[in-house]
Amino acid sequence: MVILDMNGMEVIAKSLNLNTLDMLRYPYECPVGYKPSRDANLRGHLVPIDGALSHVEGLALYSLIRAIGAKRIVELGTFAGHSTNYLAAAARETGGIVDTVDNVWYWGGVIRGQAITLSNRRVVRQHKSDAYKYLLNKCEDNLVDFIFEDTSHTWRDTYRIIALACRKLRSGGILAIHDVAVCREVREAVEYSGLNFLSIAAWPSEFGLALWRKP
Repeated sequence: MVILDMNGMEVIAKSLNLNTLDMLRYPYECPVGYKPSRDANLRGHLVPIDGALSHVEGLALYSLIRAIGAKRIVELGTFAGHSTNYLAAAARETGGIVDTVDNVWYWGGVIRGQAITLSNRRVVRQHKSDAYKYLLNKCEDNLVDFIFEDTSHTWRDTYRIIALACRKLRSGGILAIHDVAVCREVREAVEYSGLNFLSIAAWPSEFGLALWRKP
């Protein structure tokens, strides 16, 4: 597990064959989404949504997209849209588009994508679909630049998406999988794939990202 500090940046850049990876520059606000509180004492109030993506992990996604100049960006698993904001912020700089996919519009008090900022929405397209079916039917082979996977966290679904992403990514494209450090099934699917993934985290107990760059 590579820790996301200055030394870690050099390791990541070298491992993924990138010239530079600058995670210090992020000129945008980090928005917080809200949902109705389930606490009886706070009935009628809105409380912040836990987006399950740290700012440092978001910076990593933002920086990787900028580093490869990604334009065709696919997010599998929208949830509140915290991660979508980082992808979209990078897309605004590369001239890209983010297609973000979730299989429901509303669950657990969260409207899918509700935290996506107005400035980012102009480069985001939301889709209600099964993640695997969307990747299979709506994404061309060898043309996707960046895929961020954060869906069901089961071994089967994670492994199927990894296998399909190998077809869909262009040469030099990147697949990023979330929660590799905290979800055993995700981690085992990544390991079983046989691909040379690099696992990174802001600190050892963080959610973690697994990164693979297509040769």
